[in-house]
Amino acid sequence: MLITSDDYFPIAQRFEGDIAWLYLDTVDKVTIGIGHLIASPDRVGEIPLSRAGVPATDAQKRAAYDAVAAATDRSARGAAAFEPLTDLRITSAQSAELFRAKFAELFSEATRLFEDVGGGFEAWPTKVQLATFDMAYNLGVSGLYNGYPTFRGKGLAKHDWAVCAEECYRNGPGKARNDWTRQQFEQAAAEAAQA
Repeated sequence: MLITSDDYFPIAQRFEGDIAWLYLDTVDKVTIGIGHLIASPDRVGEIPLSRAGVPATDAQKRAAYDAVAAATDRSARGAAAFEPLTDLRITSAQSAELFRAKFAELFSEATRLFEDVGGGFEAWPTKVQLATFDMAYNLGVSGLYNGYPTFRGKGLAKHDWAVCAEECYRNGPGKARNDWTRQQFEQAAAEAAQA
């Protein structure tokens, strides 16, 4: 059975946070909500930002985007460092809606790209699906597919979850996230050994 956005939502919230304002992620990309990357200044108009409940204009959104994008000196201090730069916000419901849309887009791309890898997502245990999708959510689907050939070819393709555990480390995410991902693969390997 394939995972859903509801399955992944608490994991994404735990590791991405749920930030109501624009901020820079660990690679200085403008982001909002639960790790929702805003790929270019032209895309910020799609975000339902508001000021005290009043929808922001496209010009206000663009000014907020530009202010945050320019503040790379704050990146090391995390999302909270960007809060004073703009008073535009999204609600928690809007954040969840952005998350669901991003999940649908990325999961569709991931299931298509990994379709011939060890039977694809549907053939993998839930823990493996969640951990692999977390990597895709963080790295981008093509970043995972192309950047982790041993993980893909010797781990996922052969259902060797121990290889996946060894090959799943990412630069950028904190230790807790990398540890959680590795533990999912280790647990799947242990369960497969017992079966």
